[in-house]
Amino acid sequence: MVPLKSLAEAVGATYHWDVKKKQITLQKWAEPLVLKERSRKNQQQLTFEVVSEEVYIPLRDVSLDLGYTLEKTNTQIQIQPPIHGKLKEQIYEGDLVAAREALIRINRSSVHPYIEPHRPNTELLSSVYMFPQGEALRYFTVNGDVLSLVEVKDGFPIVTYQGYVGAPFDKEFTMEYDPLGRFLENKAKNQWGTYPKINKPLIYEFTTGWGDSSTTFYGRITTDKKEELLGTTGDPITGLPANTKQIMKTFKLPWESRTDAQQVME
Repeated sequence: MVPLKSLAEAVGATYHWDVKKKQITLQKWAEPLVLKERSRKNQQQLTFEVVSEEVYIPLRDVSLDLGYTLEKTNTQIQIQPPIHGKLKEQIYEGDLVAAREALIRINRSSVHPYIEPHRPNTELLSSVYMFPQGEALRYFTVNGDVLSLVEVKDGFPIVTYQGYVGAPFDKEFTMEYDPLGRFLENKAKNQWGTYPKINKPLIYEFTTGWGDSSTTFYGRITTDKKEELLGTTGDPITGLPANTKQIMKTFKLPWESRTDAQQVME
């Protein structure tokens, strides 16, 4: 158990102690954590205790619920976000290839409950990642018929924008739609967050297929919303060039250099 005020200040969270309801609301992201006084009825509920008029909360449980991990040494316990240490240096300061790959591998946290995606009744698997040209600290991804913008904030990959990009989003899901087109035209439904302005090309990696029989397409979307296919890997598709040298199998264009690198400050 650690002092509430100290932990909140350490992770940049706010809190409110409701004396009448006998509960504490701790908020780092949009979804708050509620802690109540210890009760025998609900052993699973996050609890707090008051000692000499100071509030104490469980360090481990609260930290994990906020998305942090704990690292213990002989003299201290460190509360770490998902992006820290060497990984932080790689994502903030590394080259585009290493930074983009590292960011995609991290499980995403969200400042808002995820919009429930609709999925087709098929074994077809697909994934979409799109980075603004020269950037590695934010990317767009499509999950079912939901497009999300993920950005690095405070050591976390945070979802800051979402919207339905299926057509039609409120009826049976089909594969006959253009999710990127609907987003670029600002026609996504049920949007939350601020619609991001796209003032530079988007470098994309689109994989589709069944298991080992899949194809990955690399290319970019220009600022005037035109698609440029630059290469493919995997099973050859009739009519498409297999020029993988252009993108060098690294999710980076040959002429592309990083523009959003930041010096890591611990």
